[in-house]
Amino acid sequence: MRKFYSLVLLGLFATQVLADNIPEYCIDNDVVHRYLTEVQYDPNDYSYSKIMDYCYKFPWDWEGEGKGVRLDIPKPVTIKFDALAAASTIYVSEYEDFADAYTLAIPAGQDSVDVYNLIPNRLYNFKIEWDNGGVMTVAKSGQFRTTGNVRMLKIDGIYNVRDLGGWIGLGGNPIKYGKLIRGSRLNVNNASTLLITADGINELRRLGITAELDMRNSSNAANATHSFLGADIPIYNVENAYNSRIATFADAPQSIEGINKLIQWFREGRSVYMHCSVGADRTGTVAYLVGALCGMSEDALCKEFELTSFSGDKVVNERQEANGDYERLVRQRDYSGRLDPNDNQDSYKFASMVDKIKSFQKTEHPEWTLQQRVQWHLRTGVDGVKVSPADLAFLVDYLTGYKILAGFNTDVDTVRLEKGQTHKLKVTPFPAEAEYTSITFKGSTSKYVATITADGTITATGGGKAYVLVDVDGIEKYIPVIVPITETSVPGYTTEGEAVHNYLTETHYSADDYSVSTVENYLTGSGRKDWSQSVTFKWMVYPGATNQRLRISETPSFEKFDSYDKADEDSTHTLSGLEPQKLYYYKVIATFNGRTDTLVSSAFMTTGTVKMVNLKKVYNVRDMGGVTGMNGHKVQYGKLFRGSRLKGNTSEGGKVISTEDVKDLLRFGITAELDLRSDEETNSTTSALNREYSYSRIADAINAQGMYVTCNDAYIKALNTIIGWMKDNSEIVYINSTYGAERTGTLAFLINGLLGVSEEDLSKDYELSSFSGDKKAPVCKRNEGDFPAMVAAIKGLNGNTLQEKIYRYFTEGIYGLTGSATISKADLNWFISYMLGCPASEVESSPMTRLESVKAPVITGKIYNLLGQEVENPGPGIYIMNGKKFIIR
Repeated sequence: MRKFYSLVLLGLFATQVLADNIPEYCIDNDVVHRYLTEVQYDPNDYSYSKIMDYCYKFPWDWEGEGKGVRLDIPKPVTIKFDALAAASTIYVSEYEDFADAYTLAIPAGQDSVDVYNLIPNRLYNFKIEWDNGGVMTVAKSGQFRTTGNVRMLKIDGIYNVRDLGGWIGLGGNPIKYGKLIRGSRLNVNNASTLLITADGINELRRLGITAELDMRNSSNAANATHSFLGADIPIYNVENAYNSRIATFADAPQSIEGINKLIQWFREGRSVYMHCSVGADRTGTVAYLVGALCGMSEDALCKEFELTSFSGDKVVNERQEANGDYERLVRQRDYSGRLDPNDNQDSYKFASMVDKIKSFQKTEHPEWTLQQRVQWHLRTGVDGVKVSPADLAFLVDYLTGYKILAGFNTDVDTVRLEKGQTHKLKVTPFPAEAEYTSITFKGSTSKYVATITADGTITATGGGKAYVLVDVDGIEKYIPVIVPITETSVPGYTTEGEAVHNYLTETHYSADDYSVSTVENYLTGSGRKDWSQSVTFKWMVYPGATNQRLRISETPSFEKFDSYDKADEDSTHTLSGLEPQKLYYYKVIATFNGRTDTLVSSAFMTTGTVKMVNLKKVYNVRDMGGVTGMNGHKVQYGKLFRGSRLKGNTSEGGKVISTEDVKDLLRFGITAELDLRSDEETNSTTSALNREYSYSRIADAINAQGMYVTCNDAYIKALNTIIGWMKDNSEIVYINSTYGAERTGTLAFLINGLLGVSEEDLSKDYELSSFSGDKKAPVCKRNEGDFPAMVAAIKGLNGNTLQEKIYRYFTEGIYGLTGSATISKADLNWFISYMLGCPASEVESSPMTRLESVKAPVITGKIYNLLGQEVENPGPGIYIMNGKKFIIR
């Protein structure tokens, strides 16, 4: 249907009287005309309303109170003519050729005709034709003008019907007529009984309606697939929209859902009849949103809303149905809600709705207009229901011809840079005619990958993928920045605490001089020194992102990863207990824009040697891996851990020290516990990790410290147990004693010494227990206590190197000790290969595996017989050395 839209400003009357004296007809009814022309509202003051000065107190009683005069229908254009003896037809059109003419039949003898539902402020042509003996004859023709403020419509059977067109919008452009018509229901609620008549249906179809938006639930519509207007007219019901009327619209998605449907139909070229029950609250909400988006003034929006007060609908008030009372359809712009003393809910208060809209982005953008706030609301959405910027721009353009910002493009979709490189992002808003106020570069989701300055310059700061946020008048877009991940493009973090790191890098010991220790130089100051340094990640949360998770993996494909759930507002995470000298990958994933996506992905390097573990009530915990062993092989991380007791000693009550600490230890995969405490210290028979986990206690270790290490087979039994766990079930073992210092330190010395670790590193590992956070733990110095005596005793064993001596210690047992435990060479060779990650053949070919057993006793002190006499060259028998009995066979 083609029409000529030569519109004039709403509310202005034609002032030029043409030479041929074309008559003018105001199609506003008198009351509506006075209201629209006399009332002007202050947009900053919603404390008052003028509608009650013009409408009936009970609009539904128009037959009684109004004496039969309905205020929700327009005045007609009445054309008078000489009555004809035969029936005739009037044609009314904006075009001289009467294209798309509106036709009405005129009975014989009638001398006037009322023409309704014309558009205000238009020049119309008309002609009256009759059949004059088979010849169509024009009885009268001419022109007339319509004036008025609003296009109210007379549709038989229904009420409160009007066109949203005519109101002035953005750029002074009026909203187009005939695109969106609002009104009341077509059928009785919850029934198929029609209210609209056949003439009413025909009139809506003549007006171009080709789709119906019903904001009642589908149970009210009674037609599942099409409108009562015809089988060719689709219908859409906005379910549960009853709760989204007026003030509550901002907290409900239904009105936005309805607007999305309007846009879909408008893109199909359809005109829409929009309604709910009486066409007041739900319909008024959507009409307000559309009108405000198109730039209607607050004064116009108030009046358009209050026009419903002129409705003559007799719909029964749902709350008053039992009493037969009718709903009072007065709708006021102030805070009084609808004029009903029994139903004055906040959801009916128009002023509350305006307050809500004016609060959108008020702090962030105090300069925004009402139109911009509504645009932001629709674009941001509610509960995931939103309107895209492109659809909003289409809607405004379709209804007014005005171009608003639909979005923007950047010179590249993805920025690819090497670390240190830069790129200045170019932004082009569209459409080209759209006005916008600012382009803002808000930041990056990760400063460790990329940064962006106020002028749009992106700098690659490290390897990974992040997004930079660009904002053009509230329309946001994330642009991915990708930087290759290499060991040099990501940050490095030492896993050692500062004091430990300084001690390890600054201290150098001689293997032949155990008179010196420097560890006390590093024990000053407060705080836990047995903890590693933590790695802290920071990122920027995508607006509206939910379900954030941080994932850490040792591989870029994330086949296996540790996952941490994050609060949606939390954008930091701190990690500890990481393995040194490793490249770790991480990413933050979240749900946004209706899908799960990655906010940032990157990596970091860990440096240092010692993998220290941060626990609150378990102390001195560290991985025994990381040091260099035989033939330059690193002792493998994640196989053996050492630390203090997990259950308190008997004197401490024997309970698990910290269930949270135990959970953290389990995160490292530990499944076996080797306890070196004595029977007097504890009677534990199960692991604190888990009752089903492997547990063994070597109670004699307390008698095998210092110079007595070679007089007792406790540590041989201990390692034999560890090898059995590892070989049979690949278990990861936690070794502990009371403080995890001396007995644990002795076993650690023997194990790492067996693996070929240097004496200097063995000394440092022993002294690291001095950094324990346990206030009761001793300071472990390599030049004091049992440590020098232990080293001397082990060095007194047969063999060329320290590794060989320890190897023989484990394979030959304690010479002279009846039934001394031993470990087979096959098992010991397997253990060395397993812990160093080297081929078994390399261990088996080592010189230490081919040494012959030595039958002579190992002498590390004076030997006495049972009579207390010193013996120089003891033969077979029972002797005493250092106060301990031993046997020589």
